[in-house]
Amino acid sequence: MEVDNSNFEGATMHARQTLFAFFFMFMLTSAFLIAPAGFGQANTGTITGTVRDPSGAVIAGANVAVKNMATGAQRTAQSGNQGQYEVPGLPVGTYEVDITSGNFAPFKTNAEVTVGGVSPVDAQLSTGQATTTVGSCGGRRGGEHANSGALADCNPAADGGTAEPHT
Repeated sequence: MEVDNSNFEGATMHARQTLFAFFFMFMLTSAFLIAPAGFGQANTGTITGTVRDPSGAVIAGANVAVKNMATGAQRTAQSGNQGQYEVPGLPVGTYEVDITSGNFAPFKTNAEVTVGGVSPVDAQLSTGQATTTVGSCGGRRGGEHANSGALADCNPAADGGTAEPHT
């Protein structure tokens, strides 16, 4: 007695084709859903740093405000237990960075955010009510301008990327 397997083989082949089609569609759909998440981050950068007091000890809970100079959009953060803060996902541009804490003088500087870049802005707050302004462009620091009240001009193309104060 012979068994006719022709219908069984046809059904198995059809099942394989259907399984392959579902797998292919799943992979294609996944690629379209995941790809935009990666591209959305392409035009942003991060400002990060550590906040310290005059003795060099870290300051937890300092208020950090970053304002896009072109659009006026503002984001805020607070320094953590180790004095560190991070403001990620910032559109490319020049930002005014203001850091305040308790009875310390406000700290102000400008920072340049680049595509995928991390712009470090470390702050050492001083005592009293004077404002400390430090130039920082794209991670490069300019001179410190204590009590000047002037913000540094971030122009990476000028003078090798150093910051110059407005007078």
